Amino acid sequence: MMAFLEHAPARLFGTAVAAVGLLLAASAAIVWGPGIFRSNPQIDPVEIQQVRRIGQLIGQSIARAGRDAAVELITYDQLLPVIIVRYQVWANAGKLIRSFIITPAYDAGSDMAHRYVDAKRNGAFVVALKHDGHAHCAVWANRG
Repeated sequence: MMAFLEHAPARLFGTAVAAVGLLLAASAAIVWGPGIFRSNPQIDPVEIQQVRRIGQLIGQSIARAGRDAAVELITYDQLLPVIIVRYQVWANAGKLIRSFIITPAYDAGSDMAHRYVDAKRNGAFVVALKHDGHAHCAVWANRG
């Protein structure tokens, strides 16, 4: 037992150095490794105002309807504009929104038009958001 304890500080130091080395190696692999999302890190301030306005208009439209809404956002846009639109919708009609689903258009597949019509029939508030160059536009509809 004494022989084991005699070298304990060296063992603890060696374990700590190995743990720090492993942590640094893992961090380097994450930093230089492939990303999960492929998205531009920033968009133009004018574009930010466009998508904010889209979200505000959608939220105000839901608020004017005055009833609970399940929102499905079918998007051809990047991640940041989608987040901004979702925030603005919640900011303008938060108490009326019972769910908010984001569906990338490539996941909607060939049945996207049917999904849009079905969601509209089921009382969802459906939004199609598209990005074209520096312009963002949206089409939305709800049942009734």
